[in-house]
Order: sequence, then structure tokens, then C-alpha cells
Amino acid sequence: MNALLRTVLIEHSREIRDLTIVVAARFTDENAYRIPHRCGNCPIWNLGHLLVIQEDVLLRPFGERGVLPASYPELFGEGTCSCEWNGNRPDWDEVVSLLDPARARAEEFIEGIDLRAPLPDPTLTALGIVLSNAADALSFSTLHEAIHLGVLSTYARLLEEPGDPKAGHPDR
Repeated sequence: MNALLRTVLIEHSREIRDLTIVVAARFTDENAYRIPHRCGNCPIWNLGHLLVIQEDVLLRPFGERGVLPASYPELFGEGTCSCEWNGNRPDWDEVVSLLDPARARAEEFIEGIDLRAPLPDPTLTALGIVLSNAADALSFSTLHEAIHLGVLSTYARLLEEPGDPKAGHPDR
């Protein structure tokens, strides 16, 4: 059962990350920093945030290191906002370039651990979900990314320019 569960969780995580990469390609270096009307953050914050949360819930509780720069939790962590960057904004291309290495690091970790391995300190997420083991952590990380994928998809539609060849369906 552990092998089947591992395969399903990793495949689900890969599918969501693949979609995230497709949607991220719909943004430009310019509109990635724009906050759509009545929205709370910009696209780059959402992308950086899902990367930080993945490392926070999946790797750090087990004492593992990720691939993100040390400054990322301050920029993209829980409770942060792109409006607080004060001109010291992160680089869009850098954030996008970390999507694949972060995925590879997460998969490397998951391949080498018993999914039932308990978290040293069970965690209650902001969504009210209790994470008690590695399987919970990966499952939540994927759910969290899917939520932000939806936000990014909406932002892509809201920020698209008329006549933009990247506009419309995410496969374009």
C-alpha cells in the first residue's frame, strides 16, 4: 500500500506542478507584478508562496533543506504580501526557474521516506487540516498548490492584454 500511495501522491503532485508551469508561462515579467483589481496579491507572490509552503510543510519538519533562497520565506511566507516589498521585488524568471528543482527535491525526499513517518510536531494548517505524517504533508502541499493554481489562472485572465497570443486557454 505504501508504494501505491507514494505513486499516486507523486503523480498528483506532478500533474498540478505541470499545470502551474503552463499557467506561469502566461505571465510576462511586467504583469507578474501587477495585482488585479480587488485581489490581494500579484502572480509572482502566489507562485513564490506555493514554493515556500511546499518546503515549509514537506521538508523543514523533517530537518530537510530545500532549493529556495533564504530570503523567500520573508517574501512569500504565510501572512506576507507583495505590497510590503518596497521596491525590493524578487525576480520573476528566478521564481519560475525554481519550479522544476523544487519539484525534484520534493520527489527525492518522498522517494526516500516512509510516508507514514510522523511529523516531529503535527501541524494544523490555516485551512484547518491536521498534518501528522509525510503523506499528509505531500497531500496538503499539492492541495495548496492547486488552490494557488486556480488563483493564478484567474489572474492570467484578469491581466491579459487584448491581442496577447498567450491569452485565453492555458494551452496557448
